[in-house]
Amino acid sequence: MNNKIPQKLRLIATGSHSIGGIAFVIFFLLIYDKTFAMLGIILLTVQPAIVGSYWEITKNIHPFIDRAGRDAFNCAVNTVMGTIVSILFCTFIFSVTWIVGSQDPTLLYISLFILSCVELAYFMNSVIAGIFAFRGYRLKSRLIYPFLDVS
Repeated sequence: MNNKIPQKLRLIATGSHSIGGIAFVIFFLLIYDKTFAMLGIILLTVQPAIVGSYWEITKNIHPFIDRAGRDAFNCAVNTVMGTIVSILFCTFIFSVTWIVGSQDPTLLYISLFILSCVELAYFMNSVIAGIFAFRGYRLKSRLIYPFLDVS
């Protein structure tokens, strides 16, 4: 695809990636306040449903919008999988360090830093894919496993 796609269609395609990016921003804002941490995690886990419903509504408009929606849905599913793996890793590190009796939280902080890096990587992928979609191109990222095949 290229810039010959009308701007209106490119904006609709960008919207699917923007929904994923907005979910990250809300997630980090809710995680920052510990009272809303669980709400932020719930929001992040329903993100594929939100992106998927937007994609289902707009996929019949144009093939470029269908491809962008599939990419955004794949990114959302990968985000949830990466978050689950990172949280399990943090829980494992936390339980190992505290069961052994070490009160030094350095390993826990390192594992939380890794979780933040994973989330930031997926957020940046959503933003960059949205920019590519706005320009009329498709971003093929190695970070995203294609659960929905985009040919």
